[in-house]
Amino acid sequence: MYNITARMPKDFISLILIWQIGIFSLYTAPIFGEYADAVKHGTQMTGASSPKNETGPSISDWDSLESNYFAIYYKNAVSLKKVEANLRKRVFYFNPTAKGLDITIEERLSSRLDTLLNRVKELLDMQPIMPKLKLRIFKNRDELNDEYFRIFNARGNRPSFYVYKYNTIYTSEADISDSILAHEMAHAVIDHYFTVIPPRGVAEVLASYVDIHLEE
Repeated sequence: MYNITARMPKDFISLILIWQIGIFSLYTAPIFGEYADAVKHGTQMTGASSPKNETGPSISDWDSLESNYFAIYYKNAVSLKKVEANLRKRVFYFNPTAKGLDITIEERLSSRLDTLLNRVKELLDMQPIMPKLKLRIFKNRDELNDEYFRIFNARGNRPSFYVYKYNTIYTSEADISDSILAHEMAHAVIDHYFTVIPPRGVAEVLASYVDIHLEE
């Protein structure tokens, strides 16, 4: 099947976004206005119930670290070495510092995440003012699914998801990759860039564009 994002010039991103939002708003402006406001305030999420109030990770179950752009929480059983290795499967913008022998795994991971987010912003040509993104890494998909159910009271089985209300990306050691995180980061950047959140179909096109062109 033809993939439009594989051949979509970067210069057309804004045109596509404006066109789709314009067509969508022309017919559904009142509905979309209510929908976007609900998403902004975390009272609605496509395909799930309203998110509940987030509870902070238990100190006994979680460890944490921070980078320039992220507050990272990971379950005690998570291997940061495996996580960092899974974020180096695609070759792009390898920071010499991140490859140094004298830095810790925490520094390597932090550097890679910050590099990923900068690349996402560059590809989207969006530089929103946004707080540090939270990243929660569970050990496996079962734990991630349990968290999805706790938040939305609905069953889910996905390798990652992003919740605007909590400014948080959720994934697991078993699922994490540079492609998956770049996709979720794109959603976060898009949602913080626009005053009114674009239709999810538009956001998916742009997030897919980021993933495809990550290494260019």
